[in-house]
Amino acid sequence: MLTIRFDELGLRPGDSVLDVGAGFGRHVFECARRGANVVALDYAEDEVVQTRATLGGMVDAGEIPIERFKGVLRGDATRLPFADDSFDVVITSEVLEHIQNDVAAIAEMVRVLKPGGTFAGTVPAWFPEKINWMLSDEYHAPIAEGGLVRIYSATELAAKLRAAGLDLRGHHRAHALHSPYWWLKCAVGPRNDDHPLVVKYREFLEWDIMKAPALTRVSETLLNPVLGKSLVVYALQGRYDVDTADTEGRDHATALCREAAADGYDVVVAFGGDGTVNECANGLAGTDTALTPLPGGATNVYARMLGIPNDIVDATEHLLGVADAWAPRKLDLGIVNGRYFVFSAGYGLDAAVVRRVDAHPKLKTRLRHWYFAYAGLATFAGEYLVRPPRIDVEVAGETVRGVTALVQVGDPYTYWSSRPLRVAEDIALDDGTLAGGVLRRAAPPDVPTIMARLFSERLRVARHRRVFAWNGQTAARCVSADGRPVPLQVDGDWVGDTAEAVFDVLPGGLTVVC
Repeated sequence: MLTIRFDELGLRPGDSVLDVGAGFGRHVFECARRGANVVALDYAEDEVVQTRATLGGMVDAGEIPIERFKGVLRGDATRLPFADDSFDVVITSEVLEHIQNDVAAIAEMVRVLKPGGTFAGTVPAWFPEKINWMLSDEYHAPIAEGGLVRIYSATELAAKLRAAGLDLRGHHRAHALHSPYWWLKCAVGPRNDDHPLVVKYREFLEWDIMKAPALTRVSETLLNPVLGKSLVVYALQGRYDVDTADTEGRDHATALCREAAADGYDVVVAFGGDGTVNECANGLAGTDTALTPLPGGATNVYARMLGIPNDIVDATEHLLGVADAWAPRKLDLGIVNGRYFVFSAGYGLDAAVVRRVDAHPKLKTRLRHWYFAYAGLATFAGEYLVRPPRIDVEVAGETVRGVTALVQVGDPYTYWSSRPLRVAEDIALDDGTLAGGVLRRAAPPDVPTIMARLFSERLRVARHRRVFAWNGQTAARCVSADGRPVPLQVDGDWVGDTAEAVFDVLPGGLTVVC
């Protein structure tokens, strides 16, 4: 039973093929029959032994010449024992969903694939697999040892392949008739192979594979787009050399980007939220290594400000187009207490809200802007109704007392879903200045009118009687009025409480491709 359509591989006699996670060798056998020189790799020793024996048997039976059989070995997909650009075709079938560090595995497969070579990968499709997970916890990790650790959406898989440097060429679904079999297995227990319903359905599938009657072939073709058990993706090795790295903790992205700049990389692609983008900017500030963000967070403010689509697939397509028409830009960076920010920072009430949100990352991811709204109300009621922390803001030759200060290097301040929320006026990412506003107080009568202006397309926050707005400046200083440490946030991430926040700007401090 073959999942991959071999006509999509462009396979020619003598091509070198690597099957990563070959299992018992069904795809590598077919490649060998078609004249390819094959290498099979799997992590499971018993499957390696059986595949080696089967290929040896095919050689002995004269089905394939011995020179087609290049080897069967046990190995780790995240550390392939092959030189760069070794294979014309790389296949991986139902493997990536089992690997914790799938990004590293994809990067390794791309590394050993020749320029212009073909990649074919299959993973369980989202909808049938979601039902399996709902029916049984024993079907997947952590209860099932070596079981699935994720369910891919087509969007996620495409994004990860593109980020590794592959150009996607097509996809399809396969094996719709197999989905009900696994639903039955999960319903009665994944290890209950002797249940009568499971036995009968397995016999039906075996009959179908052997006989391939027209009725079931047509039925499966019609059902595949919806119920296909496997998602199959085809891609070509792209035109760019790509290295990938997962961040492992706070400020790790900054360290990685400093290394990338020192090593002369052309561009760093930051796949994550605005916090990840901020860390990358702090590693790339003042260098010629460019930054481009791919939206992977809750709000993705900076990516939107740069005109990058908020859908990950569309954003990746956009990135490939930008790479072909290479035109880096130099954009400004804000600075507060020595830390760079790419679009905004806040000191006071605004940062207190962010602090509350950052304390519950799962709710932030699940509820997105609605959780920000709840956190804003809860913070206001709990911390700013009675004896709120006060700050003094020194800017534009004035000292203004308030409860929160917002400082921006670009517009807008943030987004509510797809709606831009604007505070500062007359500010651009490349004008070399800062702009912002100071909210003088946050009494209950003021909040509704502030929010109305924030969400209005016509009314302006800067014109509110409780807001001191400023622009065209290159520095500002905020201090706690009573000495109490006040929360500080940069680009939507809380970075701590401090009694003083000193703002500056680095004109053209960040190289960006967008």
